[in-house]
Amino acid sequence: MAFLAAGFVATKGPDRLHEMLTLYDRVCLHDFPNDAAIERGMAASKARPLSSDEVRVTLQNDSGRGWEIASTNGAGLLVILESPPYHACSVRSATGVSSDVGDYRRLAASYEAGQGGGFESIGDQSASMGDVAIHAFGEQRKRADGTTESLFAIEQHFTGTGLPPTNTITSGFRLVHHITSASD
Repeated sequence: MAFLAAGFVATKGPDRLHEMLTLYDRVCLHDFPNDAAIERGMAASKARPLSSDEVRVTLQNDSGRGWEIASTNGAGLLVILESPPYHACSVRSATGVSSDVGDYRRLAASYEAGQGGGFESIGDQSASMGDVAIHAFGEQRKRADGTTESLFAIEQHFTGTGLPPTNTITSGFRLVHHITSASD
């Protein structure tokens, strides 16, 4: 099954996705939700901290921080750490990736099994935000402490004509590990 929407350009496909998966596994599946561990890892990786304006493009009005990691496959990858109550860690690419997400599904399944299982599919989700089409899939579970833990893969692309709006992310692929507090 092809995951990415028709017309989305796969740039340096499997290599870029593998690079994203490696970073996601290390930072978002192993270090997260320990923000201090992520910060130490980013410093050790010599990642460039994003400015508050750069983070705002991604998080809008939510608080958080981010880093850019040098990539061997084109533009750098972004690691975005969103602060609670929507505590999330994501690895983002502004360029396309392979439409074969089998490696992502295997990584997610391995993580979920290591957490004792209990994750259920959220199915495929599609939405539009203006001229940006978004497609996502993932799994989630209710944890013993009442929080909800989710893993998502999300692709988005600009569907409008002309130039996309400035200060808006109109294309890309991201992998997200999200923990929502029990009160949300």
